[in-house]
Amino acid sequence: ITLIPQRGDSVAVLQRKLTALAEAVCRGQSVALVTNYAASTIQERDTTGKAVAEMSLQELEAWSLYTEGKYPLPKVDWNASRYPAPTSTKPLRIARRRGEALNRLYKTEKAGPGHSVWFTENELVHLPLVKAMARVIGAERNLLGGQCALNAIQIAELQSINKILSV
Repeated sequence: ITLIPQRGDSVAVLQRKLTALAEAVCRGQSVALVTNYAASTIQERDTTGKAVAEMSLQELEAWSLYTEGKYPLPKVDWNASRYPAPTSTKPLRIARRRGEALNRLYKTEKAGPGHSVWFTENELVHLPLVKAMARVIGAERNLLGGQCALNAIQIAELQSINKILSV
């Protein structure tokens, strides 16, 4: 039985559901979690799995090695290893995404579009891993509706509460 109130629920059923939800909130639990994300617009929460399903064979091989901790990343001098960023819209968007992927892979905040241009030209053999990480980041963004202000749990929380209040 779902804790999300439905239009046909009796007053007694509504009271039980809302009491259970209120108790969950008082215990510090997530409304989205206790309702099993029933009110979230996107039911699929496994962004990595979704991204992996879309990877090319080369990307998947690189990603598998990386997630197993067996992928040796090349050393990068973030101060010197960059070229000018593209100026046209689509190449700049790709360079930004790949820069973000480099940041995630290297656990840094130093990489930008210029670094991804340099990396693509000088470390081409590692491009499948960068593309794979960019796919994972893209899947996360899709789950969040393209925005970055809230995380996936916060969005699910808002969607759940909005659904409850709409009945």
